[in-house]
Amino acid sequence: MLNSLISIIKREKTVLANSGYNLLANIAGSAIGLTTNFILSLILGPSGFGTFKTITAFFENLPVTLGLNTTLTKYIPELETQGNLGKIKYLLKSFFTVRIGIILVFLVPLYVLREKIASGFLKDPSNLALMHMGMILFAVNSLDLVRPCVLGFRNYKLYIITNFLISALRNISALVCAYLWGLPAAIIALAFSFIPGIIPSINYLSKKGLFSAQPVRINSWQIIKNYSLPVYFVGLTGLAGGLNTPLLALFYPQKIIGYYSFALIIGSLIALISGAIGQIFFTEVALEHYKNGVGASFKRLKRVLILFSLACAITIPIGIAASGPLIHYLAPTYIPAIPIVTPLLFIYSIIGTLSLITSYYTAISKNKIAAGTNLLSSIILFSLSFLTLKLI
Repeated sequence: MLNSLISIIKREKTVLANSGYNLLANIAGSAIGLTTNFILSLILGPSGFGTFKTITAFFENLPVTLGLNTTLTKYIPELETQGNLGKIKYLLKSFFTVRIGIILVFLVPLYVLREKIASGFLKDPSNLALMHMGMILFAVNSLDLVRPCVLGFRNYKLYIITNFLISALRNISALVCAYLWGLPAAIIALAFSFIPGIIPSINYLSKKGLFSAQPVRINSWQIIKNYSLPVYFVGLTGLAGGLNTPLLALFYPQKIIGYYSFALIIGSLIALISGAIGQIFFTEVALEHYKNGVGASFKRLKRVLILFSLACAITIPIGIAASGPLIHYLAPTYIPAIPIVTPLLFIYSIIGTLSLITSYYTAISKNKIAAGTNLLSSIILFSLSFLTLKLI
């Protein structure tokens, strides 16, 4: 068994090494996030913290991507292998134009329905300031096509650094603004602190010659039709997962959502691992499938799932053992959240496994299977979270 594990590690050293760097950066970012969210939860209280998490989860997970981010991550390695930098530039320009159009289309109904959204999710139709701040957060964050390009060029270290910078800037600026000016300012800080975080990535793409390259026409609409849209519908099957907190807010008061959001700080540690692996795994397995076919790529999936299971087996007991004392000592206000930390760790181990499977089938364009696993993941996350909240 040990020899088999060593063999798996050797075969997946690219994914494992870069996922390891990614995980370390995520852990460092999460340490900052854990600290700032902890302080933020004390500043805002359970109800205010629940409102903050509901608003940000809703506006940051609206289905605006149209599969374009995933498409760039998949097609850039293939076009770079062919030496087609001009085609990459044309594809990026086309996608950016489409993305702006989608944002404008979404903003109109969001503005018209802002009172109903506030009434449904926040139980307060008069709190329109938060709706306006949320719309700004949605518009600014949705413009990001830079990070998918960096990931597509397989510059994993820069991608990891960029994610860390954005995470750190967002968390710290939100905390400072919440302390000085309150909840609406914290939401605005989340939006605009993203911009300085992508500057190193923009500089890299410029030095690579992407912006100065002569565009070479490519049938981007055909790519959107054949790949982006199917991938987008795969993403829609997982929409309930991304909007899990706002959906739960329809059934539970904001104070309970605050406890849930606090427990997620610990309970979703597993999601850090699956996310760190998945971001690297998608690009590598897409290129593997492009070069060597389904047999080689499926073997990579099996090896990665074994490594993820091992990581869960180590992380879950640590999370269970540490959660109670940490909350009792550091945040006694959130003691009611203790019973749901352990279930959340196990829930996210299931979700992480399904997310890696979804990532694999999306990378090899088996979108019906990807949609099925993604839908199953959303159903499991919402239903188990709904039942778990009854423990509070």
